[in-house]
Amino acid sequence: MAIELLSLEPALTLKNSENKMLQLALLKAKTIGELTALIVNSTHVEIMQAFEELPNSHQQRVQKLWEVDISKYC
Repeated sequence: MAIELLSLEPALTLKNSENKMLQLALLKAKTIGELTALIVNSTHVEIMQAFEELPNSHQQRVQKLWEVDISKYC
């Protein structure tokens, strides 16, 4: 069943302008709270689509922010 649901995800793509706005918001995030707010207001597919289209250096910055703050709670 999960595989069936995942196969539907590509249909849930963002318009280019929405994707660019989400990418900008990801890049502007400075805290885990800001990243969390984006996640609450966006679907996983939207977040991942925007994240994956960022240049690698920007992906690393967002990932580092997420991992550093998440490690405080583990």
